Amino acid sequence: MKIIIVCPPSQREKALKHSQHIAIVGYELTARGRLAGRGIPQALRSGLMVLCASPACAGDPSTAVQDIRREMNFRRYSGIVADFEGETTAFLVRTLTALRKSAAVEIYAPESYAEKVPNVTALVGSGVTGGSFSEYLNRTVSRFPGKTALQVSRLSEDYLLPYSSGEHRRLETREREDIMMSTGAQSFYSSQLCTNYFTYYDRARKPHFVLYDTAATLRRKITVAERTGIDQAFFAYPEVHDILQEILK
Repeated sequence: MKIIIVCPPSQREKALKHSQHIAIVGYELTARGRLAGRGIPQALRSGLMVLCASPACAGDPSTAVQDIRREMNFRRYSGIVADFEGETTAFLVRTLTALRKSAAVEIYAPESYAEKVPNVTALVGSGVTGGSFSEYLNRTVSRFPGKTALQVSRLSEDYLLPYSSGEHRRLETREREDIMMSTGAQSFYSSQLCTNYFTYYDRARKPHFVLYDTAATLRRKITVAERTGIDQAFFAYPEVHDILQEILK
């Protein structure tokens, strides 16, 4: 499995201790469709460009492509990770399509964009909260054969039951551990989700269901992904820096 670590420039040296494959955070397509870089040192070279986009991003795709290619050539980036949120937009689809046609670089993008842009590698998230993780990966791989990468996220979600309500919030590790300690909750492992979970009642006697990942569960997800034919995985360094060495051991 090829491990790619996503990090800001300030954490690049620490990330390099775990993998030589780095994706640099700090780029955005602005509302006017121009590339903006923030906090990128002049001397930084090589890796992948992580590209975000303003929610109102629009403009001339050819201008955006020129901006991106100029920066990629200067930095010697080998590819792009399109970290686009929300619904797909015509501007971003046209921009990625033009980039793919104009340069022999790897482009990684969310599934919604991989469906519309030819020869883009689809990013499939690891944070599955229902059904079967392996079945989910198999379905995705069948849609994007040979062009799928795992985007690892460290689950730590507290759901208010009934689960169907969708009401939930993210728990920091210390808060989650405090809840388990104060309520005496017992943790279990879900072989379907490849994730740990526990239940508890809050002070108002409302039931909660918590899903969370550890180094062991994330390592298991990597193993399952490999079995489905996925050979690349992205880790966000700020999210997993404290357990990354254990995950990759």
